[in-house]
Amino acid sequence: VNNLAAIYRKMGNYPLAEKYNLEALQLREKNLGTKHPYYAISLSSISVLYNEIKNFDKAEKYFLEANSNYLNQITSYFPSMSEKEKLTYIKGIDESFEQFYSFAVNRYNKNNSITAEICNLRLATKGMILSSSIQIRNRILNSNDAQLVELYEKLIKLQNDISHIYTLSIEEQKKKELNLSELESSANNIEKELGSKSEIFKSEIEQRRITFDDVKESLSHDEAAVEFFNFRFYDKVFTDSVYYYALIIRKNFKFPVLVKLCNEIELQK
Repeated sequence: VNNLAAIYRKMGNYPLAEKYNLEALQLREKNLGTKHPYYAISLSSISVLYNEIKNFDKAEKYFLEANSNYLNQITSYFPSMSEKEKLTYIKGIDESFEQFYSFAVNRYNKNNSITAEICNLRLATKGMILSSSIQIRNRILNSNDAQLVELYEKLIKLQNDISHIYTLSIEEQKKKELNLSELESSANNIEKELGSKSEIFKSEIEQRRITFDDVKESLSHDEAAVEFFNFRFYDKVFTDSVYYYALIIRKNFKFPVLVKLCNEIELQK
């Protein structure tokens, strides 16, 4: 159904595209649940559709929900991934983020709070990529602390199990008597315990959860933080244009200020 919606969108038949996008979203929510990767794909699809038909309020709503879903996937999948697997995974969902950035820079004049979402998305993905799973694993396994090692191995197994459950339908979860909420709660509790026993693990968790507000509060009144980002511009299709922007954060700014810098052609000149 999602593919059918995409076909109608490309044909410019937006009423049918919307009908099948909503149907796909509802079916995936019912059969797969809101944490399934396919549900995130449906959210991205419908947000792109609403952006194209200039229903920007709905587009924003679904973009933000899609971002939240993708970040939840990253939080769940990344801890057990190698550094190479992390980069491969990010590349796999990067198109959705680029579609959001393309929407957000145009949405900024109407809703300047959207820069906080851009910033949080950038910080979250950057924190995940920079955190070294190998370093944390080696430090814990070489700590000679049997209880710490046991906790860490238990957490990795739980995270792998949770990642697998996200890919199952709700019916499959019920048949296997899997309680996702219970497993997530157990993983969170183990993370807290590990954080209290291991400084490197605590630091990794804190890095993973840094937000725009954290950066803002850490600044003194005469300081500023700048986050640079670039993306391929999406306008019904991905264009050849790559744009460079900056987010400026100061303590007295309610939201980051968005500054357009240049496009790739101008940069090369």
